[in-house]
Amino acid sequence: MSAGIPSLPSLPTVVTVCWFRNPLSPVSLRRISQATVLGNDAEACLETLETGARYNPAAECLLANGFQLVTLLDFGIYGFSVFTSTPEA
Repeated sequence: MSAGIPSLPSLPTVVTVCWFRNPLSPVSLRRISQATVLGNDAEACLETLETGARYNPAAECLLANGFQLVTLLDFGIYGFSVFTSTPEA
């Protein structure tokens, strides 16, 4: 890199998770219907973010790896969650 040219700051990783429950059993476990990762910091949790996987282990993995839950919308039988991580300097 040339001297005098500032480097761009690292961007946070954002993970969105869409989940659902069995509509015939509202107390059933949440399952992932779709997950999207924007960034590079979620490698440790990629296996838990697969379609059909349980939501709670995926959320616990993200939280244990430095992510923060910034949005949780729960509409009963489906919902959305957004997690972000702050990149290391």
